Amino acid sequence: MQDTKLANAESHKNPMSGLTIVLIALALGLGVSTIMSWNKVRARDAAATQSQAQLDQSKTEITQLQSQLSEAKANAAALQKQSEENQKTTAELQTQLTEAKQGKADFEKQLADAKVATAAVQTQFDAATSGTAELQTQAEATKVMQEQLKLKLDAATTKAAALQTELDQSKVASADLQAKLEKAQNDLVALQKQPRKK
Repeated sequence: MQDTKLANAESHKNPMSGLTIVLIALALGLGVSTIMSWNKVRARDAAATQSQAQLDQSKTEITQLQSQLSEAKANAAALQKQSEENQKTTAELQTQLTEAKQGKADFEKQLADAKVATAAVQTQFDAATSGTAELQTQAEATKVMQEQLKLKLDAATTKAAALQTELDQSKVASADLQAKLEKAQNDLVALQKQPRKK
């Protein structure tokens, strides 16, 4: 009778022990699964945070590169404008120099013509002076002619002196324009050789 009670008691205890083991096993499995899931979530969050930081850094670098590109374009446009202005100035100076050279050539021709005219008047004056003795009967007429020739000679001499002054001034102006042209050309070459920012 006592053996029967012990057997019944053991049969009641064994189902409880098995259920406890199953529950413990399920709890352990759930805990491990929860820990693994949590670790995965943390890993994904860390990866997402790192990706966001890299994205922000890339955006910052892109903004900086765009700013540098805009600045480089502005510098290139400024250099292009300055180069065009220098080319325009060079062309204007070249035109002025050409005109000055043409004026100088005109002055030289006028001076040469004036010298020829002066020489011709001087020859006439000398001839009239030397023939005064032989043309005593025409002394008054010769005197008038001499005075007229003297006036012409003085006028021609004055004109020659004025032309000489204008020629000297033209030479000075030509030299100044030549210096300006050379400076403008040198500036243009220097600008064209200057490296442009990319």
